[in-house]
Amino acid sequence: MTARGIRKKQKAVSRSAKAGVLFPVGRMQRYLKKGTHNFRIGAGAPVYMAAVIEYLAGTYVAEILELSGNAARDNKKIRIVPRHILLAIANDEELHLLLKHVTIPAGGVLPKIHPELLSQQKRRGGKAIQQGSTSTVSGASTSRSGAQPPTTKKAKLTNAQNSHPDTTTAARKPAAVPANKVTKTVDSKPKGVKARILKDAENVNMAAAENLAGFSVLSEKKLFLGQKMTVLQGDITKINADAIIHPTNSTYYMGGEVGSALEKAGGKDFTEEVKELAAKGTLTISAVAMSRGWNLPAKSVIHLNSPSWGCHNAQKLLEKSVQNIFATADKNHMRSLAIPLLAGTVNGGFPKHTAAQIILRTISNYFASVMSSSLKQIYFVLYDKESIDIYLNELAKLD
Repeated sequence: MTARGIRKKQKAVSRSAKAGVLFPVGRMQRYLKKGTHNFRIGAGAPVYMAAVIEYLAGTYVAEILELSGNAARDNKKIRIVPRHILLAIANDEELHLLLKHVTIPAGGVLPKIHPELLSQQKRRGGKAIQQGSTSTVSGASTSRSGAQPPTTKKAKLTNAQNSHPDTTTAARKPAAVPANKVTKTVDSKPKGVKARILKDAENVNMAAAENLAGFSVLSEKKLFLGQKMTVLQGDITKINADAIIHPTNSTYYMGGEVGSALEKAGGKDFTEEVKELAAKGTLTISAVAMSRGWNLPAKSVIHLNSPSWGCHNAQKLLEKSVQNIFATADKNHMRSLAIPLLAGTVNGGFPKHTAAQIILRTISNYFASVMSSSLKQIYFVLYDKESIDIYLNELAKLD
């Protein structure tokens, strides 16, 4: 106060500044009073609300920015665009649940094409079966049903045939193209991104049908970003995958059911390479080592020292084992894995229900946590009815 008793005019301080937050406390209180007419709003309620929203916004904005930067880097871009933000949110389980109802302008969409909408094609005995608006033609001189193939591989229509109205149907048919190529009919010509998506999806379906020849497909689960988990019944040594998982112990023991089958199918070369791995040192629990798939349809074999039920932190070690498998596969740019029953669930006393739950959950969490993955197909190759029933039930429960 001055000598005359007049109080100096002080600068107004906002409630946000008094509370030490950036979000407007006064506006929060106004919105609370407007939305709750029959309740008394305490003085601390808008302060806590502003603090919580500020914390959530700061935390999630920083996380989204980091994940968006990773997405931009993976796409070899130096600028973050809305598409990268959409991919960052879609690849993170927590962010996806929080913002699944939020629309990001100019973010685009994640393509999802149901298998029923795609043409099913399979090549048998040198013939191509055509369905839908696209067709796959074999490498020789096959053509559509009802048309006669040209006399030579390089037969072409003459100018007279092109201009004459009586040109036969067989003469107007396109010449043969190499296998695995997709040609479009005149009445349906998807362009741009749509055409590439249809072509890639169709080629993937054809390759999957060839890879699973001789296997019984029992169930399939598709994850959010398109990865598939399929339960099969058959001989794992005959599956055409990028890698087969071999459950073993610290000394690369080949006496188990999977190991014996791989040793028999892989032959001497495979056995010699496994012995060389064993000579380099023992394999710790949950660790993996990779060898070539000698004489096998699979390109590689990933050896895993899977934990037994009696060891300390068996469930955590099993999660770590699955994570190591997938990290190794991604590091080597693999697209498909064939996983049998792990050793701990066969003769190590690991409860099969518990193991299946841990394995499936860990795989789902792995794809939700990584920004991008080369893996697109996971095969669970099983043989006994009990294990098949367990995986079918647990796969159906998986979110």
